[in-house]
Amino acid sequence: MKIEKPKSTQLIPEHAKKVFSGTFFDVYQWEQEMFDGSKKIKEYFL
Repeated sequence: MKIEKPKSTQLIPEHAKKVFSGTFFDVYQWEQEMFDGSKKIKEYFL
């Protein structure tokens, strides 16, 4: 049985790094500047 991941409609920045690739989802991380000027690492599970 072959399992296919659903296609995401979310936009992931081009500079995002794939930090995990699994059977059901992938994890991407990138640094994002917040409204107050600080920077945070954001994660997205796809």
